[in-house]
Amino acid sequence: MLDTKQRKLFTELSNVILPGNLEQPAAQDIDIADEPLDLLLRSRPDLEKNLLKQLQNYCDATSNDALSYIQSLEITELRNLILIVCATYYMHPVVKKNIGYSGQQAIPLGRGGFGAEELVMEMMEKPKTYRCAD
Repeated sequence: MLDTKQRKLFTELSNVILPGNLEQPAAQDIDIADEPLDLLLRSRPDLEKNLLKQLQNYCDATSNDALSYIQSLEITELRNLILIVCATYYMHPVVKKNIGYSGQQAIPLGRGGFGAEELVMEMMEKPKTYRCAD
């Protein structure tokens, strides 16, 4: 798991990527580097190694400016960072509420016409017919 310094660095990078607006909170306003990040890394442990590498590179950067660091990333590194930040952000309950997403919902299928069910029902309603077994 991440230590306090790494969480602070993640928040700095997240604020550049998701600064917030009138309808959505900024990443720092929802403590993105705490429980939401832990939840993401529990559900996608394969992302942790890349995140730790990104945070170390950011820490080692000479300017230590989040925007400059993000602009210096190669496209694959940038995509990975954006994936982690956005996934963490959109798993937060406040953000879900603001966008009207209540999570995945099971939607039962209607009984009329799934596959060929209506044909089967029609066949079952007919009188039984038997054929001779010779």
